[in-house]
Amino acid sequence: MRIILDLSEDTIRNLEGYAEIRGVSINDIVEKLFNICIQTPSDIIDKYGAEKVDRFGILLTKYLNETIWDMESMIGTSEENSDDRAMIEVFKELNRSSVMNSTVFTELLEVYFKFEENDK
Repeated sequence: MRIILDLSEDTIRNLEGYAEIRGVSINDIVEKLFNICIQTPSDIIDKYGAEKVDRFGILLTKYLNETIWDMESMIGTSEENSDDRAMIEVFKELNRSSVMNSTVFTELLEVYFKFEENDK
């Protein structure tokens, strides 16, 4: 089967350059990206079911929020670390972006359910 992609010239040049440097074909790159970013996360979500995936998303947000609040409560105290303010922003971004990034989210999901299964 053939698929025609309507990509910008810059994207095509970048793909060609990446393929040349890595010694792979553009087809290999597209297939790997599809598997990593779409197929594998979809398979993992199907494996656990939408309800468990949603519950994990809620738990992840809750725990990240609690961590952020704990770190923010230390600002201005003797327990404040010089990296706290930067790490608060990192955790906030992780909280915003982890749910939107299917690869990161499903990797975290796998870790959670592996631990949950081993804990039984």
